[in-house]
Amino acid sequence: MKNLLKSLHEFHSTVKPILKNSDNPYFKSKFATLDAIQEHIRKPLQNNGLVVTQANKVVEGNAIVVSTVWHVESGEYIESEFPVVVTKPTAQEYGSAVSYAKRYSLSGLLNLTIQDEDDDGNKATFGNAEPVSVKPKTNDLPWLN
Repeated sequence: MKNLLKSLHEFHSTVKPILKNSDNPYFKSKFATLDAIQEHIRKPLQNNGLVVTQANKVVEGNAIVVSTVWHVESGEYIESEFPVVVTKPTAQEYGSAVSYAKRYSLSGLLNLTIQDEDDDGNKATFGNAEPVSVKPKTNDLPWLN
């Protein structure tokens, strides 16, 4: 694992955050497509002797995506499994769910940062509402000061 960890360390020092490049009109949100993620990390992976494989498997009747990061020279690897969740067994829904599983599995396995705009975490905290300025409580017991 020493070689893999060293290469992953170098990978993380060079890869930049990935910008969300697509809109989800259903949820009125943005996301980074699988193509955008793969294109963004391709060179940093290659430059650090790393390769990613993603395979679809069925385990005990459940579809999963198995994502693996390989160190090319040593053969060392780490692996992640992500469920493929579908509500309707159609080819279109399965394809969409596989793409979703690959995006999230890859992002998690490589600890990638996917960002929209830098808002200092306000959207995650407050949603679409404007942050509220909170005034510090005044001490009701002035004799404690």
